[in-house]
Amino acid sequence: MNDILAANGAIIKISAGFFAHPVKDEWCAEGYFPITVDGGYSVATGACMIGDTVYGSLADAIEAAKDGDIIVMKNDITVSYADALDAADGFKSLFVISGKTITIDLNGKKILGDATGAPELVNGKYPEGMLLGMFTTLANGHLTLVDSSEGEGTVELASNGCLVYGLIVNYDK
Repeated sequence: MNDILAANGAIIKISAGFFAHPVKDEWCAEGYFPITVDGGYSVATGACMIGDTVYGSLADAIEAAKDGDIIVMKNDITVSYADALDAADGFKSLFVISGKTITIDLNGKKILGDATGAPELVNGKYPEGMLLGMFTTLANGHLTLVDSSEGEGTVELASNGCLVYGLIVNYDK
């Protein structure tokens, strides 16, 4: 168990440890954030959290989320078309929410989707693997995006010329 003692004006950048007292955000090394653990406090790194569980990627958190869960972003993330998941009918999406209702709290963080490399329309036809949307809901899935910070959180999709239906697409038939 550690306590932090630092001279006035010292710069503290914590990336590991177990502490008796809460760790402040400003004491964390870049990419790390404070967490509560059994019997004390520590720091973690990852994309987001559901409750006390840290996830390395937003896609993993969405997959693990249960109906009604709130995913809280803890770091900025960028996903590319190479990370796209199968959505439906040969379309792809960067994130797929299927059969559950979840909320993503941007928490002042940025989610950037880069659709560079996604297939484009060919002779007016939709090619296999075309990007349907950044977020796609299926099987009565529902997604709510909120930002609990002071409006600093953003979601952006860079399409680089390829057609993308929208940021959030409901694909229920």
